[in-house]
Amino acid sequence: YLYWAGAALAKWITLAKTDPAAAGRLPEAAACMQRALELDPDFDNGSIYEFFISYEARGAVMGGDLKKAAKYFKKAEALAAGKKLSPWLTYVEAVSIPGQNKKEFDEYIQKILAFNLDVCPENRLVNAIARKRAQYLLQKKDDLFLGEQE
Repeated sequence: YLYWAGAALAKWITLAKTDPAAAGRLPEAAACMQRALELDPDFDNGSIYEFFISYEARGAVMGGDLKKAAKYFKKAEALAAGKKLSPWLTYVEAVSIPGQNKKEFDEYIQKILAFNLDVCPENRLVNAIARKRAQYLLQKKDDLFLGEQE
């Protein structure tokens, strides 16, 4: 319940861009996720760690820490154990694109696109959605990165 409460609150904050009070509730979402992490660190093959990838990637000015984001990513990737695409997609969107790291972007997008959706039938829908998003990001690559493409 803590995970779902934190995830719902975080999504509302993301969508409520015109409500200045929404951003002030981010610590609530993080507190829910932190407690969920303490109680069940392996929940849903690393989903809590995925939240913290984005949370820490928000930048030092806002209290984030990219080194922590990278650690959370490695943990989420390990717990996903080849069953979920979402750790790679979360990292690409939260870290690689804002950091303008084309090499990293290409590496993870290619992993997503090469993933066999039949490997884990219970995650087929969410993995198919992640793949669709990765295809979209790849199409928009020229708009997402400044300067010459490598």
